[in-house]
Amino acid sequence: MSPWRGGRLPHLSFVPRKPEPLGVELKTLCDSTTGVMLFLEICEGKERMPLKKFEDTYTHTVATTLRLTEPYANTGRAVYGDSWFASVRNTVALKKEFGLYFVGDVKTAHQMFPRKALARTPADKGAWLKYTAKHKGVDIFALGHRKGKSRVGMLVASCGTTTEGERLAYAYTEDSTGGLRLGGDRANMYTVG
Repeated sequence: MSPWRGGRLPHLSFVPRKPEPLGVELKTLCDSTTGVMLFLEICEGKERMPLKKFEDTYTHTVATTLRLTEPYANTGRAVYGDSWFASVRNTVALKKEFGLYFVGDVKTAHQMFPRKALARTPADKGAWLKYTAKHKGVDIFALGHRKGKSRVGMLVASCGTTTEGERLAYAYTEDSTGGLRLGGDRANMYTVG
């Protein structure tokens, strides 16, 4: 959301959940390595958005994702999306339309997603559950990982593996306040996982 500071805008949006709720709502595609914004789409309101490409075939979220990623069609790249973009529908559409893989945090788009099953992820912090399925010919991975006593993070993906990897060991040093920092001369080894 780009905040409104007065003046004329082609479309002004009000999104109460945003820190600056009044302004121009933007959807962007960025490179994860460099942080460079590759594409930007301005949300133009209820009258104009339905006229855009893919809106007649897909939901608004999926159509927006397809427009942003279309230049990368058939490159086999992976797209990571936040919870606005993360759904089984979006994951399937990216793979079928453009041959792109998807990974995203699922928070509200639960249709066709095993949310209730993943909520039963064991109570130990770091524990995880995995489910796999094929939907419309696309392999889908649903993952739940325990973030705390009452919180389970959920991911939907069309790439990756659900094979348990090696446990990682990191070297940490305790500082004067009792906190841990990475590395150091007298580092202790902690196993993660």
